[in-house]
Formats: sequence, C-alpha cells, structure tokens
Amino acid sequence: MARESSACPAACGRGPTSEDGADAPSGFVALSKFVVANDMTASVKAAFRHRSHLVDGAAGYLKMEVLSPSERPEEIWLVTF
Repeated sequence: MARESSACPAACGRGPTSEDGADAPSGFVALSKFVVANDMTASVKAAFRHRSHLVDGAAGYLKMEVLSPSERPEEIWLVTF
C-alpha cells in the first residue's frame, strides 16, 4: 500500500487540500486484520453483520467495512474510516 506524506500539513497547522485547492477535512483510516480460528468464521462474520452500531454516531466516525479475501475467507479485514 502506498503512503503519501508531506511535512507541511502538520507543520502548517492545516489539513490536506482537495483537487480544487480548498481545505479538505482531515481524518484517518484504521486497518485491522485477523484470522478466525476454530471454524468460527461464519459466527464471527454474523456478529459483524448484526453489531449494535454504538460507535456509528461518534464524532469523526464515518463507517466500517468488513472484508475477506475470497481465497482465504477465514481472514477478516476491518477497515474503519
């Protein structure tokens, strides 16, 4: 995964800019990856589908995506925006 960096946004006290030059909101993406053991993959995926969504209204939280590679379905990636 490529990662861009620039000293100016942090040093200048402002976030990144959009393509038209306007200030864009800053944020981050968190990626967690784990492998489900004990043949519990279906149960773990069901738990994410039926989660309580308590964090959904928190400031800065946008969404969470739950992904699995098709060649390794017991591996789960949580991508939080």
